[in-house]
Amino acid sequence: MELETAYPTRNGLAISPFELELPEIETEKLTNHHGSYFRRMFGKTALHQCFRDLDIVQFQLPDNQHQWIHDNYGAVRMPTPTQMWYAIHTARERDGDKAIRQGSAMRPVYSGISKDKIDKIDRIYHKIK
Repeated sequence: MELETAYPTRNGLAISPFELELPEIETEKLTNHHGSYFRRMFGKTALHQCFRDLDIVQFQLPDNQHQWIHDNYGAVRMPTPTQMWYAIHTARERDGDKAIRQGSAMRPVYSGISKDKIDKIDRIYHKIK
């Protein structure tokens, strides 16, 4: 069943779930919510995957709140290549070696975006924009 209400965005990026009227916390277990969570599409290119892994589009949430979001909202609309490219470059400049978050909600692993990776992203972006 596909939900009618897409997850809200601002300037192409998913809003923080803390801007929603989330239910009360019922568990201490944290999960990692990707603001852009449709995996198949986000594995498509280095641009898409890097965007999905940005710390600024991931949120640590109690399990019940995370489930509530998925039960009440459909997938977030895909940002444009330009919105993704801009977010990646902004995160690289602003967040440095903490721009990318991988791993679990309880044990995140942070890293930066290398020059080689940004060059690859730029080449992809200029092909698909």
